[in-house]
Amino acid sequence: MLFKRSPEIDDFSHYKILNSIQYAYNHILFTLQEARLKTNTMNSHVWIASLDQMQFRQFTTGECWDSDPVVSPDGQWILFLSNRTGKQQIHLIPFLGGEAQCLTDMDGYFSHPVWSLDGKYVAFIFQDKEPFSKKPQRIQNIFFKQNGIGLYYQELRHLWVLEVGTGFCRKITSENFDHFSPAWSPDSKSIAFLSNRGTRCPSSEGSQRIWLASLDGKIMKPLSEEGAIEALAWSPDGRYIAYIGHKGEKGQEQVCNHHVWIMDVKNQESRDLCPELDRPCLNLLISDTSPGSDNPKSIRWDIDGSAVYTLVSDTGRCHVYRMPLAKGKPYPVTCGDMEVYSYCLFRNRMFFLASSPYNPSEIYSIQVQSHFNAPHKEHLLSDFNFSFMKNINLSSVENFECTGEEENRVYGFLYKPFFFKSQRKYPLLFMIHGGPYFSYGMNFFHEMHYFSSKGFIVLCPNQIGSHGYGEKHTKAIYKNWGTKDYPELMKTIDYFISQGYIDEKNMGLSGGSYGGFMANWIITHTNRFAAAISQRGVCEWISFFGTSDIGISLKEELEGTPWEKIKKYIESSPLFLAHKIETPLLLIHGEKDSRTPISQSEQMYIALKCQNKNVEFLSFPEEDHNLWISRNPRNRILRLEAMSDWFMKHLQTKKYE
Repeated sequence: MLFKRSPEIDDFSHYKILNSIQYAYNHILFTLQEARLKTNTMNSHVWIASLDQMQFRQFTTGECWDSDPVVSPDGQWILFLSNRTGKQQIHLIPFLGGEAQCLTDMDGYFSHPVWSLDGKYVAFIFQDKEPFSKKPQRIQNIFFKQNGIGLYYQELRHLWVLEVGTGFCRKITSENFDHFSPAWSPDSKSIAFLSNRGTRCPSSEGSQRIWLASLDGKIMKPLSEEGAIEALAWSPDGRYIAYIGHKGEKGQEQVCNHHVWIMDVKNQESRDLCPELDRPCLNLLISDTSPGSDNPKSIRWDIDGSAVYTLVSDTGRCHVYRMPLAKGKPYPVTCGDMEVYSYCLFRNRMFFLASSPYNPSEIYSIQVQSHFNAPHKEHLLSDFNFSFMKNINLSSVENFECTGEEENRVYGFLYKPFFFKSQRKYPLLFMIHGGPYFSYGMNFFHEMHYFSSKGFIVLCPNQIGSHGYGEKHTKAIYKNWGTKDYPELMKTIDYFISQGYIDEKNMGLSGGSYGGFMANWIITHTNRFAAAISQRGVCEWISFFGTSDIGISLKEELEGTPWEKIKKYIESSPLFLAHKIETPLLLIHGEKDSRTPISQSEQMYIALKCQNKNVEFLSFPEEDHNLWISRNPRNRILRLEAMSDWFMKHLQTKKYE
């Protein structure tokens, strides 16, 4: 009989995380990411498989990070981004194999490479690193830093075109505006892209327009009104541009359901393909095994131009939907308890990558129907993780739904220890997600399985504010951070205590980013938790407004600036209630965090230390806001060890066997 073991803290180093799948000439390509504990690195390589034999082989090698593979229209070449030369560049390798050739020598950040359909050019987005020098800089933009990059002063993201035959790179856009998501016209003569240039308020998150540029950049014109727009895709006949966006009230970009729209390029009229769908057409699920956003590639056309495909977040799942242009309503192509996060099409067959509660990443295929019907059963094509996972005693992952304050519904997921027995009482870990407009889901979460294996019930709520349960559910905390979701969360705790298997004297609390703010907020309002951990959290909104890379967004959520609404900023900040905290608190933060600067945790730490409260502070020098999914494997282990030690110290726990 095969012996199974419990999850271990470094098991993530065994996971193979797939991303960026695409079909090309009877093959599928994708990237495979994995952690290397010996070298303390994360590597990513291009893999390929023939559909005839479905034998997977690694296509690129080396201690490097290869990403964004795209096949040339003639099938002769694979273009990809890689740091194999010491810094990220565009590389080219023959489709049949061979040595990779570096096509660029530019110092900065590349993204969104895409071939022209004639195969002569590659459009990409590039942000020059040269202005990041340490000499004094004169700053004029309201956006001058970004999490993961730091200060970038004047140079923003621009559209470039690479001439493949000569290697010559031409900068298409200029001036101090950002540019994203290039999409070639079918005739390869022009490029559509997104930019905040020419908008009334370029500092606003919802101020993008669709622009059209000629190949030489001499002709440039806007095609759309400004709004929250992303992820462009040109129809095969060139008549339409599909995009993801919304036309809701200004300032509600985060809380509105973004839908798939098509715009007629000639008359520039747009229409929503799914006006009755009360779900966002984006993947908004979070997980510590997520490979990173594939949203720029999440919208695709049917080969005959009759429909558009996109990802849709729905009740903690994410699936591909087909959206017909003519008759018929949108309908799901995939189904089940999983998160589909990358997909590609070939005729009536779809290949996709998905994560489930018991497997971090595999490849599947499914038949696509041209009319609504129950989705076909998917076919598993790979075994990158199943063989490893079958030797692990994983938690059971269950949906839950309960009634919160004001008859609102709270949804979410419950991780029970493998040897759970309903007649026993277990310590509880209450994990609050960030955003606040993201969601937990039916995907693989290493951290939750690990803590559940230690004997904890792990509770992951999708309280009001979470996407995927209807726009009303998401908007319920708009302009009410902390005050509206706090009672909902406490009602959720009460519900599970009433089930009889929670030890209410041994409950722990943790959250990251907005969840870190909520951890701080909760312990200023109740002492029911035996220990708390605030990760990358906010304790005080006044300084956050001017020090965070997204701080000015508070003008919407807090209904004004600090000098206009100082009372609300103070009343919404846990720091000013620090004298009420009695719960032992561990603060975890990265020193290079530009999203929630480390000063947020520093202030809370000092406030509690001055009162001789039980508080500790764990600082990571080289980490930013993505600490929890860091590409430094040892730091990921150190973080989980610190969390485990803190809860084991302050909660009376037993490992049930």
